[in-house]
Amino acid sequence: MKKIIILVLVLLMMFPFAACGDIPSEKETTPVETEAPPETTAKPESTETPGENEEPEETTSFASGDKGTGEAFISNGLFSVTIPEGLDYEIYTWYTAEDNEKFGTYEIDIAEKGESSAVRLTVTTQRMVDSLESAAKECIRMNDFSGAKTATIGADITINGVTYKTVTITGDESYDETNMYYATFYYTNADGDNDVYVEISSTEAGPFTNLSMENPLVQKMIESLKFYQ
Repeated sequence: MKKIIILVLVLLMMFPFAACGDIPSEKETTPVETEAPPETTAKPESTETPGENEEPEETTSFASGDKGTGEAFISNGLFSVTIPEGLDYEIYTWYTAEDNEKFGTYEIDIAEKGESSAVRLTVTTQRMVDSLESAAKECIRMNDFSGAKTATIGADITINGVTYKTVTITGDESYDETNMYYATFYYTNADGDNDVYVEISSTEAGPFTNLSMENPLVQKMIESLKFYQ
């Protein structure tokens, strides 16, 4: 009887150890699933060149008789000028040599808005000038063929880095008019082979619409002049 009781006790004591065999070791851990970080795509570096998408400056071809109002940009191979707001313009002559855009004659009439022309800008390679003095004489020759008017060469004036000779020509009693001229020249190349004559004329006083050279809009236009070699 005692043997049976002892055998039962031994069996009862073995059950806890059997259960303990199912307990995982402290070192054996179940991996915890972690949420993967969202996939990121590196932003490629920009390959755009600065200014690449900017539209090029619009170029316009001009011809004699073209008219417009400021603000307007007019240019060719010899010069460029901006007609400011408040002034009208009409292209009187626009001639470019077919074989070289740096040769030609260009004349632009400028007036106050709605008025008749009173200022003319002339840029031409058709004259023979090599100094400010010869530019002033050419100005007188072209604007007083008969020599009946009174012509006076005045002081030099510099505007935006360009020096002009001032010339005043006054008519006689039968045609009482006083015009002011700025005359200058430059070369189209460093060797001084090709000269360009520049003349700006204004009606200072007379029977027609007057637009003085000292008018702020006229001065603004002159300041915008650029001459190209």
